Amino acid sequence: MGRELLHTLGILSQSTPRLVTTWQKVPAGTNGGITVLGTAASAAGGLFVGLCFFLAGLAVAGEAGYQWYVVPLGVGAGLVGSMVDSLLGATVQFSGFCSEKQRIVGSPGPSVKQISGLAILGNHAVNFVSALITSGKSKHMPDIRIQLGPTIPF
Repeated sequence: MGRELLHTLGILSQSTPRLVTTWQKVPAGTNGGITVLGTAASAAGGLFVGLCFFLAGLAVAGEAGYQWYVVPLGVGAGLVGSMVDSLLGATVQFSGFCSEKQRIVGSPGPSVKQISGLAILGNHAVNFVSALITSGKSKHMPDIRIQLGPTIPF
């Protein structure tokens, strides 16, 4: 959800996106370009997911106090997921400006000037790899409960 909000709301930002790898200003729609609004939207998406989990636990079990940690965890997962997606987009997903169409395109061509990324993965592959990496990192998140202390039941 965080990644989707990043892309959906980030493109509405009035500020110029910056490439996550070099901080160079890039046109809106460039893979790997981020804005403060888009990054905040990805955190908000993670917050929403974390709150939904917490509230569902409260509604079903009658007590979700021990699950409070999923709220900041959701924020973190939203941010990490969107940054992983942006990093992959900036490095292994091609972005270029087509002089004929006067817009950002995702594949090289004779009238396309490269902005960022190599043409290794397409958008769907970047989304898939990003989801794998983020979910792989998130599976270790329950370890946080151990570090928080014995007051949190398992």
